[in-house]
Amino acid sequence: VPEKFFEALQSLTIRHVKYGVKGEYVKPFGKAILSGLEELAGPRWTPPVVTAWKNLWSRVSTCVGRSLNVGTNLITVALVNGDVERFREAIECAPRRDRMSWVTRVEVYGAIMSPLYWAIRDGKFAIAQFMIQDLLALRADRDAYYYGREHLWCTHPDIIPTLCSDCPMLVEDLLDGLLWHSQHVHDGKVRANYYIKELYGGPEENPDAWKTPLAVMCLKGQPQMFLHPVSVKLLELKWDRFGKKTFLSVQAFFVIIIALFTDGFLMHHTGDCGAEGLISRTAAGALAFIVFVAMSYFIVKQYWRGQTTVVRVFRMPILTPRLLCNPWNLARYISMCCLVFAASSTAPQCLGGGRRSEAPSSPSVGGGLEPEMHQIDFLMVVTAVTAISMWGQLIQALVISTRLAALTYTIGQLFSDVTRFMYLMGITLVSFAAALTALQEPGFEEFDVSTMNLLKHFLNLAPPTHYDFEALGMFLMVMFAIIIHVGLLSILIAQLALAYEHLSEDKAGYAKMNRAFVCVEVESCIPMRIRRKIWDAIDFDKPLEFDHGDEGPTGGIQVMELAIVRAHPKYKPDRIIRCTGTADPHDPWPVIRDVFEEGEGEGVVKKAAS
Repeated sequence: VPEKFFEALQSLTIRHVKYGVKGEYVKPFGKAILSGLEELAGPRWTPPVVTAWKNLWSRVSTCVGRSLNVGTNLITVALVNGDVERFREAIECAPRRDRMSWVTRVEVYGAIMSPLYWAIRDGKFAIAQFMIQDLLALRADRDAYYYGREHLWCTHPDIIPTLCSDCPMLVEDLLDGLLWHSQHVHDGKVRANYYIKELYGGPEENPDAWKTPLAVMCLKGQPQMFLHPVSVKLLELKWDRFGKKTFLSVQAFFVIIIALFTDGFLMHHTGDCGAEGLISRTAAGALAFIVFVAMSYFIVKQYWRGQTTVVRVFRMPILTPRLLCNPWNLARYISMCCLVFAASSTAPQCLGGGRRSEAPSSPSVGGGLEPEMHQIDFLMVVTAVTAISMWGQLIQALVISTRLAALTYTIGQLFSDVTRFMYLMGITLVSFAAALTALQEPGFEEFDVSTMNLLKHFLNLAPPTHYDFEALGMFLMVMFAIIIHVGLLSILIAQLALAYEHLSEDKAGYAKMNRAFVCVEVESCIPMRIRRKIWDAIDFDKPLEFDHGDEGPTGGIQVMELAIVRAHPKYKPDRIIRCTGTADPHDPWPVIRDVFEEGEGEGVVKKAAS
């Protein structure tokens, strides 16, 4: 089929452009192709066959040659060679109004390609970094400001997912280009512009909150990304607008349920049908039922809208709604289900006849009464699971404090190391218990008893005991003590110390990442009309001033920050490149070079314009 053939030819041509093949190679290559076909065909190389192949090659060579000539311009040559300086020279001749288009698109064989994605996927990260920095540079002449932020997102709407997946080190350069600080201080404060319109993610462009750039950074990004001032301001904006209020409201409602559960099920026995206990249990069950129904509604809604992700359970892929991907939400959903079951199981007993009957004590052999042995029924198990699940979920409330959230993350990561150690310790303990049982040493005749005795010995729960063992048994006990107390515990302490040192560098980023995850989760549950209202209230379409009366590009928010921000490594005073002379948009920008000269202990930057 001709269409399929030329589609494949298009991909082939684009690859050859990347290889640096030139248009003048086509003609000699065609002669070699036809000569080789003639040699292979032999007597079947008849005039009709020759004519057909020549016509085909004429069509192919014309298309390929034209594309190679167009595709081997200065920009594509620089991309192929990974030469940043040649790429800079190629775009310096672009009219200032077209410079952004030159950087973001090239045409090869009728296909529009992104030089930025081309560079990233070919590993030309230096050129990709230069493109991002050039696009997000703020330039100005006497007539207008030129800023490629909006053009970058218009031509690369998936820039954040691409960078997070393929080149996370360039996310910092992207965020740097969305920030501007004034060099002037007024009343102890500095004007700062954060151009975060696209990073925020409008409700019309991102109806699914899990597709917003912030959500992508949570799912695919790294914790260091959330320490950048732009990420911090974006998170602060969402947290203050809707995240904090909604999160605290949910937590307050949940605390009420915990209080009612504690009073009805723990402070009063489930068999106690007094008014106070019964009211608390009924109220807790009713509120839990409301939460269960609300969460079920959001789960079905997300599943219906495709807001799901694949979770592997024992290597089996399960399509799971986003709400249940959060372990805290899953635990809450299960605990609400258990609480509803517990409340509905105890209410009929009270309504049907008061307290539960107590079984009579069994008579003893001597004629007395033996105390009844404690029996655990299914309702007790459900209540216990609900108790530990509900009280444990209060840990999630620590996200309100960055320091507490960072501490929680650190403890969680260290706990995973301890879990691996316990697994290794368990295997060691069972091995020695099996050996002592085989030797039938006193007190170690049964395997389960041996295991419990060694566990008590390891946890120092048993009183000091003199073991009357044979030589081999005593040797095994000594080896067990050395391996566990001297070997494994020392390794665990050293490992935890190293892990804590490593985690201390990332814990602040993980804490903010966790808060960002909460914001995305809240945003995904907010009705669209409220999201639109919040979006309109921010007013991203208002031009931001660089100085009084000097209005610049739209698409951001302006804040007055304390002057101490000038000590921040990301502070760059008034990074606008202002050019004098002609303001004709058809003229290229004046060439600017940064010349570094070594001064007395510091680098001196000199800018020379030509």
